[in-house]
Amino acid sequence: MREYAREQILEDYGAEALEKIEQTEYNGNMLLVYADDNAFEIIGGILTNHSMSVDDALKLLDVDMDAWAEGKGWEGWDWEALDLLDVE
Repeated sequence: MREYAREQILEDYGAEALEKIEQTEYNGNMLLVYADDNAFEIIGGILTNHSMSVDDALKLLDVDMDAWAEGKGWEGWDWEALDLLDVE
């Protein structure tokens, strides 16, 4: 992971999130994450050479957020908590 990406993740999400990312195996140069006051979850890695939206990432990873949240035991999820992080 690039130093700039480390610094940005640390600033935006904190040390626990950075540690979680560094301990997770993922493919790609971007990560789709879910981050709110209660959770920081890595949904998946994406290898891309262009910018994309969260919608694009969800489609590419074939993620149904309702089913994903249900699988976590959550009653719902917040669209605003989805984010794409440049990690490479």
